[in-house]
Amino acid sequence: MFYMKVHENARGRVVAVCDCELIGKVFERGGRKMDLRKYAGFYKGEKVGEDEMLEAIKSFSSLNVVGKNATAFVIRQGLAGKPQVRAIAGIPQAQIYKI
Repeated sequence: MFYMKVHENARGRVVAVCDCELIGKVFERGGRKMDLRKYAGFYKGEKVGEDEMLEAIKSFSSLNVVGKNATAFVIRQGLAGKPQVRAIAGIPQAQIYKI
């Protein structure tokens, strides 16, 4: 299960997805920080499974993904490769843009 929130703006559709268990936590290593407590509202929308996430990501302008399961899913869908995925304190994340 994932938390997913869709943000519509003038530039398009931003889809934010995060593994559920990561919301509310902060990860730091090597001077880099990922604060999923402060930015929980950006990711915490509906709880969804892979089918719902797949439907939402069919039409995104920007896709922000955090967590092992979420990033593995977008890699399996061919939306990102391992070079696009970065990790902070062992937690993978990716930002994907359609042009």
